Amino acid sequence: MCPASPVPARKPNVTIFADASHDGTARVAGWGAWIKADGRPSIACGAAMKDPVRTTVEAELCALANALVVARLRGVLARRDVVMLQSDSLVALAIIRGKIADVADRPAAGGLEVGEVRKMKLTSLHVAAVDVIRDLVTSLDIALVTRHVRGHQDGGGRQWVNAEVDRIARRAMRERRGARRSGAEPAATPQRAPGRRHQPVAP
Repeated sequence: MCPASPVPARKPNVTIFADASHDGTARVAGWGAWIKADGRPSIACGAAMKDPVRTTVEAELCALANALVVARLRGVLARRDVVMLQSDSLVALAIIRGKIADVADRPAAGGLEVGEVRKMKLTSLHVAAVDVIRDLVTSLDIALVTRHVRGHQDGGGRQWVNAEVDRIARRAMRERRGARRSGAEPAATPQRAPGRRHQPVAP
């Protein structure tokens, strides 16, 4: 049984869907996101990931981190917002719940309950993505709520949005893979930001 989930006093006023597409052989990935704040137009965004990505969970966690970074850069996030993170990666959401304090889970029909991953050995890219998310949570005093969405399902609403971010992610991954194979793109080098370890970088 999963531990009791903290429940934010306020309902989420920002919703983020994020997804990733990953080629484990080429170690390339793309991410896509849909960001919606109450009373504001939605934002669809995504790109290829700049560094090699070894696993799908790394890619999915970076997609969530990059989506939050874009929301911050676009002025969507404000202090004390309640942000719902929706993803079809149960493990990526569970890492966030296990490694960041007071993250609630709010299951929806068709999705699974998100537990907390505490004992999984994280890679440096997992840690970097979690650090980016934690920094935003701390600096803006925002609350996070997770919600699992089943991927590759027909339908409207959240299934339609999840399919759209999946499409953005797949297109970005394929473009990066094609550039890598054609030799048009040099091998990626680690990106660093002041005061942080290697972090996911959003365009």
